[in-house]
Amino acid sequence: MLRVPGGLERFQERYGDFFVSELSIGADAGVCLTMSSLSHDDWEDKNIVAEAHVLFWSDEAEVSSEHTRHHWDERGTTLIAHDTLENTFVSKSWPGGLQSDALEQARKQTMGYAAQAESLDTRVRARLSGVAAEIGKGDFGWDVCRKVWEAGLVAEMVLVPFTTLREIQEIMLGNRA
Repeated sequence: MLRVPGGLERFQERYGDFFVSELSIGADAGVCLTMSSLSHDDWEDKNIVAEAHVLFWSDEAEVSSEHTRHHWDERGTTLIAHDTLENTFVSKSWPGGLQSDALEQARKQTMGYAAQAESLDTRVRARLSGVAAEIGKGDFGWDVCRKVWEAGLVAEMVLVPFTTLREIQEIMLGNRA
């Protein structure tokens, strides 16, 4: 398409302004469990005292006394986990904190996601085995890109402006003076 007159324009019409220059192959996984706790105490003492002064005599008496105390606790727990290889994202919140059953459930889920993250290297290698030979050749076509993408192995895709490709093609085709 690029070697015929008007091919560059048709190529750009069909494929757009950017092309895939590079795929970074890999995956990412992680888990984070956060727990927060805030406690606040407030107290206040109010005393009303009456004083009386008559000539050389004075007296003082407590008329009223009030003591108030306010206490509040705020607890929260959040679990966030992701695995790009499996295309999963989990976000759970427990606004009141965790009680015994929920705490054990959150612990098990956190440990499960941590084990997935720890085995990421092995899982990536297993998925790569189906396309490793084609990737090892260097430049590859859309069919291999699609296989890698569908396997969940594209960690990053680098797009380059089409003008860069156009300039290289013009130089290679000798259309530039």
